[in-house]
Amino acid sequence: MSVADRWVVTGGAGYVGGHVVAALHAAGVDVVVLDDLSTGRADRLPRGVRLVRGRVGDREVLDDVLPGAAGVVHLAALTSAPDSVRSPLAYYRANVTDVVVLLGAMAEHDVPRLLASSSAAV
Repeated sequence: MSVADRWVVTGGAGYVGGHVVAALHAAGVDVVVLDDLSTGRADRLPRGVRLVRGRVGDREVLDDVLPGAAGVVHLAALTSAPDSVRSPLAYYRANVTDVVVLLGAMAEHDVPRLLASSSAAV
């Protein structure tokens, strides 16, 4: 992998994602952030990093950001255990079905690498 590769970071405007994006950007990697900004903030991103606002499960958005990507760092998720009990379908969609859509789009666009992160919420 060269530093010229383009990587997509889902959840890249979140706390952890912002640090990952900053490190990749500082290393010269072309980074595109996909984030719905439900908990993330655009001001966490370094100047010059492209932010695409949208869901991981939105195929049109994925078809925009994935072509030519060297890989995806997947950090987008819903993580609150109490909220997951109140809204299980929303959590299932975000953490399961949207990821299936992401994986299918990655396969279709020949994106060969996925780095997925977990959390203490698991």
